[in-house]
Amino acid sequence: MLHPRLCLDYINLYSNGFSGSFPEGLRWTNVVYLDLGRNRFSGSLPQDLDTYLSLRHLHLDHNFFNGTIPDSLPAAGSDRPKQLTLDHN
Repeated sequence: MLHPRLCLDYINLYSNGFSGSFPEGLRWTNVVYLDLGRNRFSGSLPQDLDTYLSLRHLHLDHNFFNGTIPDSLPAAGSDRPKQLTLDHN
């Protein structure tokens, strides 16, 4: 498990066979790049994605997410996110 005071800005867990729901409650406010693509995550995305304040690149492709894109994601044209991949869910 990651230490809660560890300052990470780049997390790439692409294609690791992880499963379960989106890891809620992490509050990784320094993370700029998060790639959880090609795993087996499922369920809906958390409505509080806005708590990931520095997030610019979010890759959730090739999982089993369902539902709608949370309203908490900033509107297109703002300075975040720059990349968002949700294909193949």
